[in-house]
Amino acid sequence: MVLSPSETSISFDVVAATGTILTITTDKTQYAVGETVNVTCRLSNLSDVPLGGAVVEFLVDGVSTNKRFTDSLGWVRFLHQFATTGTKTLKTAFNGDATYSASQASATISVIEAVVATTLRMKLDKLQYAPQETITVSLNLTRAGGTGIAGQPIFVFLNSVTQVGPEVTTDANGNATKTLIAPSLGRHTLSALFQGATGFAMSDASSGITVTSTVVPTVDPRLGIAVISGLGAVGLIWLSKRKK
Repeated sequence: MVLSPSETSISFDVVAATGTILTITTDKTQYAVGETVNVTCRLSNLSDVPLGGAVVEFLVDGVSTNKRFTDSLGWVRFLHQFATTGTKTLKTAFNGDATYSASQASATISVIEAVVATTLRMKLDKLQYAPQETITVSLNLTRAGGTGIAGQPIFVFLNSVTQVGPEVTTDANGNATKTLIAPSLGRHTLSALFQGATGFAMSDASSGITVTSTVVPTVDPRLGIAVISGLGAVGLIWLSKRKK
């Protein structure tokens, strides 16, 4: 090309932007509703030199929620909480500038119902029984704050191994009752288990009982009757009242 005296030739070099690497890390992969998700990112060039002062965008399921600058070591952190359950896609993006090319990173987490601590209480009608006597077990399942949890199955075990019949289900107040027949002579352990459910943590309770043929007599002073239970039999002994 021939230039006229009034024209000037201008030349320039095209410099390709330097590539970048953006990483994303979460402190775990599963969270409860309302729990804080800690997202950590690092931006560097292809030689792993950190890039400070760069703007990184944070997106949740494709929606931008925040933008922050990287520190001098290329790190940036985002915090987020979810109000709904399900699989969530987290993405961080560096959109590039005159010197560095764009890069992005993504991670997937799951959000579940918040787990509420529970308390299972067990109460027996007494702690000493005769063989074949009926044992009544009163159960109560509550949230940590004391409110009853309804409609949940409770399993009762003898000596932590043998399940005693089918499970019982808690009523509107979190109460349930289980009856069983006293086993053989000796010391035994009754235990109850709530296996947990969506939104509720597991809890259990236990109590020791004694099955014996020797039971201390109880006396009703109004009737003058002593009741002695043992070996499944009940004897009535009339006591003579001393004359005044």
